[in-house]
Amino acid sequence: MIDWAKARDRLRKSQEALGRELNGGREFNGHEPSNDPQHVQAVFRERAARLARRQTPVAAGSAAIPLLVFRLRGESYGIALEDLAEVIPCPKCAPIPGSSPELAGVINVRGEIRPVWDPTRLLNLGAKEADQPGCVLLVRRKGRELGLWADQAERVRFLQPQEWTQPEECSPYVKGVTVDAVMILNTEALFNEARTTQ
Repeated sequence: MIDWAKARDRLRKSQEALGRELNGGREFNGHEPSNDPQHVQAVFRERAARLARRQTPVAAGSAAIPLLVFRLRGESYGIALEDLAEVIPCPKCAPIPGSSPELAGVINVRGEIRPVWDPTRLLNLGAKEADQPGCVLLVRRKGRELGLWADQAERVRFLQPQEWTQPEECSPYVKGVTVDAVMILNTEALFNEARTTQ
């Protein structure tokens, strides 16, 4: 079971810490921090570097992991190719009235309906804009499929063990961070969240 009170408290503290950084170290008062794109990117790069310093290296001898790298709210994320069924460009996603905010809607995949989740909500990045162009990453795990909204699919990357570390303290939906700040999603955690929220 997820302790939602504890999770919300951690998210609040993370938001306050990020707000202080975006405000140049000043106390975050709940208002919008600086929206300067260069300043925001610099903060994210520094945050990723700090996470990398606090993490535990992955054991040597592990095989390279093929990832699809995609963009989400200006940040780079990766998802293991073994969990990826396909990438659907410019999907027609139908909203579901009264559904959870994390559920962006549903899409029709060759006659079958699949839920599409908005990872920006789960990762506390702010919700995507309505009718925002993008793509859906159709993720498959243990016979189940769900879609993840993404701004853009970029490339396939083969990740070597020495290129990423496992976070000690991070979002439960992120299982690793690379040296160049690509955050690797934990698909098992995403499926568990979808199961408990639907």
